[in-house]
Amino acid sequence: MIMEMEIEKLEKLLKKIDSKEISPSEELVTRTKERVLRELDLMDDSKRESPGKRVVYNKPRFRFAQLLAVVSCFALLIILYMQRSIFNKEIYAYVHIDINPSIEMTIDLNNIVTKVVAINDSSKEFLKDLKLNQKSLDRAVEDILEKSVESALINEESNNVIICAHLAETYSNEKKEVQNLNRILDNLKVLTSNYRDIKINAHTLMVPSEVFNKAKENNVSMSRYVLFKELEKRGFEYSIEDIKTEDVSYMLGKLTQRPEDDTKEDIKPKAAFTYTPEEITIGDVVKFDATDSEALQGSISQYSWDFGDGANGVGKTVEHRYTEVGNYLVKLSVTNNLGVTGTYTEKITVKLNSSNKTKFDWENGSTEGFIVSSDSSSISNTTEKSYEGTRSLKWDIAASGEEILEVCRDLYDIIPAGSTITFKIWVPLGAPVRAIQPYIMTFEGNYENYRWYSSWQRYGSLKKDAWNEFVIKLPEDLDMTLEQQIGVQCEIIGEGNFTIYIDLIEW
Repeated sequence: MIMEMEIEKLEKLLKKIDSKEISPSEELVTRTKERVLRELDLMDDSKRESPGKRVVYNKPRFRFAQLLAVVSCFALLIILYMQRSIFNKEIYAYVHIDINPSIEMTIDLNNIVTKVVAINDSSKEFLKDLKLNQKSLDRAVEDILEKSVESALINEESNNVIICAHLAETYSNEKKEVQNLNRILDNLKVLTSNYRDIKINAHTLMVPSEVFNKAKENNVSMSRYVLFKELEKRGFEYSIEDIKTEDVSYMLGKLTQRPEDDTKEDIKPKAAFTYTPEEITIGDVVKFDATDSEALQGSISQYSWDFGDGANGVGKTVEHRYTEVGNYLVKLSVTNNLGVTGTYTEKITVKLNSSNKTKFDWENGSTEGFIVSSDSSSISNTTEKSYEGTRSLKWDIAASGEEILEVCRDLYDIIPAGSTITFKIWVPLGAPVRAIQPYIMTFEGNYENYRWYSSWQRYGSLKKDAWNEFVIKLPEDLDMTLEQQIGVQCEIIGEGNFTIYIDLIEW
């Protein structure tokens, strides 16, 4: 651009000379023009004229070397910019979050997490599957909260979260940055307190350099160091090593009491329980046993249970059945004769029945291909009752006299010889029924040469308004070339409307 401007000026000057607006001697003009043009590489030597003749000069050319230099400069600028963007991410602040894992996140000016550090041992395992780098700070905190709730680190007994922040030295003395970081902490407090409608007590604090450096020196989070100093002021005897592993909610609770109140801890009963089976599926009867609880002083006068699904129980040993898949926090509260209560909470997981024995459970919402044999009855998929899971097959019967009704289907997957087949059937009270009979029938072609295998039970021997189990044992020499039908028969002896439920056919 500069060269073009200079050439333009030169052209104007030459035009003035040629037009005689200035009139030096012809020889001087010619020599001057030749020298200037040659120095600017604009002179065409093949067209050089003698003094007094018009000088011919070339139009300006942008030489390759000049172009290369310009391109190189631009490339260098781009590289420097990219290098600054990639490698020079300036630290804006350090954020520590304490649940019981203690986690440090370094953020940049855009509130993006650039580095994550596990401060204590429990956070190393906690962070193993979490990808927090390059996420916004609020998104990273949400991910930490999500995993804490799923792993029961946040529960009714321990629901405090402390978030501390410290500005990097570059910004620590700038008032507007101090205000900005406080706004960030306020937003995190709102986010945490309102997370998924779960009751979480969020505490936020911006700490000075002295606290940050002391915490770093002692390998603890800023939050734990602040708690350590506060407990020390109030006369509680804690070492810095105690602080590293102590429950955050427990320490916060200590701040609301006096050291002499610790005497209550000495008489608080210790709650503990076991349960069976360890692997729980929907419909299992889970037995909870609080025998391992200890009174410490006096005796335990009450055992109270919260099964985590809205149901409760009382007693040293109790039973409970879960009807839905999920994680449940089971809480045991034991109270001694001095009126002091101790609690213990444990997470249990309830899964779907993963046994490959289950062939029909109606959880897919259909009737699984079953049909009825008469207009006197009908079937449907229902959630009204279930032995396991949430659904079963509902069999509505409108009896008008003596007859045998059935619900059945042909099998495409043949039941192997020697198999044991179980049926769960809910039997109503006061129904005009003589007997109920699940069966397996083998046959050829159009239901010819059939063989019958069943479990016939008289109505009077069955549990009413309850689930009953029927079992069929197939012979070891069963002909596997025959077709099979599976079903349930109900022998009616009078009039009346009633409903039978069928669930969990297994073999």
